Amino acid sequence: MDTMQSEDDLVQRIKIEFYQVFQSRDLQPKKAREKAAWNLLRTNRGNYTQQLLNQIFDTVDRDPYAPNQRWFGQLLAKPNRNLIFCSTSASISGWIEHLLFSNDALEKRLAVAEESRPKGASKGVATLLLYLQNTEEYNVWLPTTHRSLELLGRIQGLEESNWSRNYPVFNAAAVSFRNRHKFEPQEVDWALWMIDLIVRDSPDLDRYR
Repeated sequence: MDTMQSEDDLVQRIKIEFYQVFQSRDLQPKKAREKAAWNLLRTNRGNYTQQLLNQIFDTVDRDPYAPNQRWFGQLLAKPNRNLIFCSTSASISGWIEHLLFSNDALEKRLAVAEESRPKGASKGVATLLLYLQNTEEYNVWLPTTHRSLELLGRIQGLEESNWSRNYPVFNAAAVSFRNRHKFEPQEVDWALWMIDLIVRDSPDLDRYR
């Protein structure tokens, strides 16, 4: 990364050009969506029907200002949902139960989650569920957040498989980024996404101008 694209320069540009719109328009609704989705997960343990999962996914993901009105892009879009729903409600419920509510160490929960995941349930879905459970501790591992941390030099050559080994590395890098620049936990995925947009000079930046 050259001098004009240093991490500090990129974050400064985010905070000067785009942060005000995000904070005034998007941040509080995002927090409310995530809290409501977690409450649905917490209060319906062991009974995650397709109808309920659709409600959870819609609650956390729908945003009228986001591209295609989905905050997390293709992560929870219909094609992935349809793949997830090829599994039985019982198996999906068991998968979520162990990932979120088991007393096992995180690494073991992630290893089991990757090995037994329903089709369509990527690392993004698994880590989104962890994030909803504890926004202070976990971050969502998406292609965009991965790409931006790699661009910043905070992770290098990190494989997107072997969740139990590689997610803690990704997550530590995201937490370090958050702490250095004093972002709130609910702002991290947005800030990393914005870095990707800035570097690509994406027209999606216009939604924050």
